[in-house]
Amino acid sequence: MKRYLFIIFISLFLIPPALSYGETTPNKTSKVEIAQSEVAGTKGAKSEERIWKVGLGLRSTYFQMQHNRGEIFGNITLLDEEQKFIPYKPVVQVNFSKYLAVELSYDQFKAAALNRAFDIYPEHDRRWTDGFVEWTPLMLAFQLRWPHFHKSVVPYVLWGVSYTKTSWKRNDWYYYGFPSLEVYNNWTGQGNKPEDYPNDGYRRIFATEDHCVGALWGIGVDYFFLKNWALNLDVRYHLAKVDFSYTLAFDDGRAVVGRDGGTFVLDSWILGLGIKYYF
Repeated sequence: MKRYLFIIFISLFLIPPALSYGETTPNKTSKVEIAQSEVAGTKGAKSEERIWKVGLGLRSTYFQMQHNRGEIFGNITLLDEEQKFIPYKPVVQVNFSKYLAVELSYDQFKAAALNRAFDIYPEHDRRWTDGFVEWTPLMLAFQLRWPHFHKSVVPYVLWGVSYTKTSWKRNDWYYYGFPSLEVYNNWTGQGNKPEDYPNDGYRRIFATEDHCVGALWGIGVDYFFLKNWALNLDVRYHLAKVDFSYTLAFDDGRAVVGRDGGTFVLDSWILGLGIKYYF
């Protein structure tokens, strides 16, 4: 919580100067500013009004978790990232001026919880996972932009907060209390339902909290290859964690014999590559 308060505290000092700096266009327009005018909306003219511009885009991301190895919980020793590079993750950006913008982006992440009891194999077999933790953050970030770096290149720094929906996707062989994946495959391969396995309704139940709040910061750059089109590259660090419960029970989960819990730390470096169109 302290690190989130620190981000908000810094923002209170940085946002007001950024809003006033570049809020109006200067009387004398340089060549670089003229080149940026199609993005900023000034077209080299004098104006006393705030400049507004909206950008829509899609991103592809690669992420690397920072606290996904070791004694995570019980026999879980690794949260193995599952990457998806399809560029379907949306981003909306509003430029308040040439120097300040706010960005709202959506992302999806997934990691397999791999169990130490089955890491005797040369490499982890993802079928042995206890299940998957999934999180979908909605990230709200401020950008401090510098349009004078190059006529087509706009670097920026960003910081903000996130609201993350979290969930646990169970793996049936583990949830229904099978001693191994082979036993599960043999049982279901004979046409039997996993819930009918004769173990007195033994269940191993994971459940995560529904959501969590986090923070982020990073750096990025927009490269304008056409008047309104830009390629985007950024690197950000996202801090988030979610609590979970773990229950052992018989009678299809009704007769609880043990309950425990812990925290999945989802802190990750995120590399994003995308494309934006500015209106």
